[in-house]
Amino acid sequence: MAFDDAELVEVDFSNATVRRPNFSGANLSKAVFEGATAPDATFDADSNLAGAKLGGATFTDATLDGASMEFTDCTETDFAGATVGAGTDFAGATMPKVNFWSVNADQRGTTGASIDVNFADVTLSEVNFSHAFLPGATFSGAKLDGATFDGATLVEADLSKADLSDATARGADLSSASLDYATLPGANLRGATLEGTEMLEAKLVQADLGYAKLVGAKLERGDLTEAVLFHADLTDAELPHATLSDADLTEAAATGATFENATCIGTVFRDADLTSAAFQKADLTDADFTGATLTEAKLNEATATGAHFRAADLADAELDKGTGSAGADLTGADLQYAVLTRAEFHDAILAEADLRHAHVSSKADLAEADTTDAKCWYIVWDDGETPDGESSPYEAASEPATDEPPEDEEDYTSAEGTDEETGQA
Repeated sequence: MAFDDAELVEVDFSNATVRRPNFSGANLSKAVFEGATAPDATFDADSNLAGAKLGGATFTDATLDGASMEFTDCTETDFAGATVGAGTDFAGATMPKVNFWSVNADQRGTTGASIDVNFADVTLSEVNFSHAFLPGATFSGAKLDGATFDGATLVEADLSKADLSDATARGADLSSASLDYATLPGANLRGATLEGTEMLEAKLVQADLGYAKLVGAKLERGDLTEAVLFHADLTDAELPHATLSDADLTEAAATGATFENATCIGTVFRDADLTSAAFQKADLTDADFTGATLTEAKLNEATATGAHFRAADLADAELDKGTGSAGADLTGADLQYAVLTRAEFHDAILAEADLRHAHVSSKADLAEADTTDAKCWYIVWDDGETPDGESSPYEAASEPATDEPPEDEEDYTSAEGTDEETGQA
């Protein structure tokens, strides 16, 4: 049915059934479609629906090619399978419980992956965007609490400052999207792709990011308290000053990730791969690194009081410059070649730990530490400071050609000028 270029201001289509209507160029401002059924409807860039009432209407498989939808009331409107073209503007619209299942952004005439579809500051509570294709869409400041984005494509979308409380985006692709300052408490992003996604100061308290791909994601100052990141991929992710207290990163892959100055009180890193991760000045109080791989990780000046490193791999890790690990449990940990100068292991448990070739200085606090059955031979004691740009004094220390204990196990030091009985310089 053709209504193209028609003047339909305030016309009442309530509860009407209009099949495949063509509203191209029509002026439908303040028109009423409440309860109407209009499948396969066509609206183009010259269609004006500003202020229209579409509550409860059915526009399945509609074409919204740049239409003006500003300030429309779309409460519980069904747009499933619709095609949304560039320039379609929902600014100021009311859209709770709208169904955008499998909506598709028409990219004809656009370049790259992004398209200009505007939902900025729109209320989209409990809206269904499952399997929607909306790369580059704008949701900044939108109210999306309880919304569903399962399987949706939102590459390079702008969700900054959006409210996504209790929203679900399982398996969604949010690569390179912006979630800066977004609020996502209780959100379910399990298995979502967030590679390179910007999440500055995002609120992800109790969010589920299990199995999510967060490679290179930027979460500076983000709040992930009690968040679930089980088996998540955080390779090269940036989390400086983030809060991860009581979060679960069991079996997470976080090679090269940055946790500098992060708050990780009670955080679980069991069996996680944290190779070359940076934890400088982080608060790791009571954190659980049991079985984790921390090879070449940097924990300089971190606080790890009461932390658990049982059977963790800390080979070549840096725990110098005042790393506080008083009371920490490092039972069976691998600390071979680790740098422990000025580390604070007061009352720590190092039973059965492997400290062969570890670098220790007289400034390290090992008072009352339990080293029962620990492998402590060939420890390098060296109090030298390493000025910037100069070679490390540790590299100059002579090392034996074998890792077997010496005949006299009390002679376990290798640096020149040490006391063989005490191991002190």
